[in-house]
Amino acid sequence: MKQSLKLVSCCAVLAFLSAGPSALSADSPLKLAVIKALQGTATYSHNDDYSEAIPHMILGYDEKGEASIGIAVREIQAYRTLTAMLVVRRKGGAYVVDDVVIPDIDIIRSAKDRRHVEEALRTFGNQTVQDASGKVHRVDTVTQATRHQRRMYLSFNVMAYKIVEEMEGKPDWERRPTPKPANR
Repeated sequence: MKQSLKLVSCCAVLAFLSAGPSALSADSPLKLAVIKALQGTATYSHNDDYSEAIPHMILGYDEKGEASIGIAVREIQAYRTLTAMLVVRRKGGAYVVDDVVIPDIDIIRSAKDRRHVEEALRTFGNQTVQDASGKVHRVDTVTQATRHQRRMYLSFNVMAYKIVEEMEGKPDWERRPTPKPANR
């Protein structure tokens, strides 16, 4: 049941993105995180049937039409089934993890387990995925990492590499104006 709700939440985000700014009424944490990440881009495109492993891929483009940001959304296993959103931004010639968000982290009841997940998010944030020379980097699991953190790092690495691959591949997905956050 919870997995169905998460998939509905992801689909609602993408339906919102497809509909444009007029669909800003429902404020799910995931949708708000996507809108926040896309700020500073002129247009965006998305593929809501990207792959079995990463069902949702969103790219943001600058004024020149170059992909400047990539967002991947998928479910991961870490104590529970969670929704993860990874944001990779092009900085200079390098690709850097700008943000990692798990909007439904509160379903982890144990404070200790939640701290482990938050620690993994901090560790993966601001990591260089690919430097300006094209050398690929990945976050290795450290010896102190729990098995859940190792699974998260593996998922995040896959998400980051696929984002970079799409940003460099220049897909011909339909582009739309970037939605603006709702005024409060």
